[in-house]
Amino acid sequence: MRSLLLPIIILISVDMSKADHQSRTLFLNALLGDYDSTVTPTFDMSLPTLVNVSLQINALNSVNEQTMDFSINVLVTQSWYDFRLQFYELINADHLELDSKLIAKFWVPDLYFVNEKSSEFHDITVPNRLLHLYRDGRVVYKMRISLTATCLMQLHRFPMDQQTCSLLMKSFGFTNQSLQFRWSLDSPLTCLKQLEMSQFILARMDYKECQRMSDINDTFSCLQMDLKLHRRVGFYMIQLYIPSALVVVLSWVSFYLDVGSVPGRVSLGILTVLTITNMKTMAVSSLPKVSYIKAIDVWMVTCLSFAFASLLEFAVVNSFARRVSSLDNTWSVIMESEPLQAYRDTFTNTKNARSSNYAAPPARRPDPRSINLAKLIDKISMVVFPISFMAFIFVYITVYAYA
Repeated sequence: MRSLLLPIIILISVDMSKADHQSRTLFLNALLGDYDSTVTPTFDMSLPTLVNVSLQINALNSVNEQTMDFSINVLVTQSWYDFRLQFYELINADHLELDSKLIAKFWVPDLYFVNEKSSEFHDITVPNRLLHLYRDGRVVYKMRISLTATCLMQLHRFPMDQQTCSLLMKSFGFTNQSLQFRWSLDSPLTCLKQLEMSQFILARMDYKECQRMSDINDTFSCLQMDLKLHRRVGFYMIQLYIPSALVVVLSWVSFYLDVGSVPGRVSLGILTVLTITNMKTMAVSSLPKVSYIKAIDVWMVTCLSFAFASLLEFAVVNSFARRVSSLDNTWSVIMESEPLQAYRDTFTNTKNARSSNYAAPPARRPDPRSINLAKLIDKISMVVFPISFMAFIFVYITVYAYA
């Protein structure tokens, strides 16, 4: 008995599905019989169509300082009332879920992103768009978009900066009198909890409604989303700030070397200057060539100045250390006098001369007072340089990090 009922149930199910499909097709044909998708739903009423918009941020992929833009993946939801699509008596259903291929048969808002550079719809595994119709004429239209938008950045405090990247949306062809966008009252702007970026922290999301004027003085309704981004400083702290500070400290080792260690002190000074110069070049290589001074420029130039000042300090110390005593200077004047020089020339040409009554000049001796002054300069530098650098770090953090 059960074996006979199973084929009958299958046939009934197939017939019901065919009937349901036919009724659905007939319903759509009846609903769209005299429907005009080229005009707004309130065109005959001489009123603007109100469209509620909400955004869900799925991913914030990158923020690029070089090109001044950011990439984002969003789910855009638009809802409005189209009273031409009411179906209280046509079908026994609360709402209708339509295939994306049917969207072209309905009027949808001509929303576009003002500051967009490039964008694309997603179609894996199917086009990521949907349209739902409700009995009272409410229409819900969703689409998933990935886009790259302009973000004008101010890099005065880089890399301790905060940036605000905005996304502007407005109608492309309908003025404020025909179409008005507004943020949805229920969750207008949301994002996924696992949203993470390598260089930035999403601190806050803001939204507002705005008006924009066209070239022909027409007013268009627009929406603006603002993303407040705080840059993560950890990468720059490890790769830039700490290494450059250590190189500056390394340049102070020169103060502890003997004043006569010329090769060692010169090599150390030149090495630190070249190292900081190379680090500065690498630090700004990924940034746009802006004309104003950035925080990273202040840091690197100051570090370079400290390293260069250490090298100049050795030049001063070495000049004092090479000074000779006044007695040596007097002997040099005597030895270079004209009568003595003539005698030396005669004495050199005399082959049988075996000895001379003149004593050899004494060895040149450094001036003890100059040596002591050079050592004193080194001792003062041991204190002044670290204190000055610590004071600079304090002022730098106060101005750029906590301002």
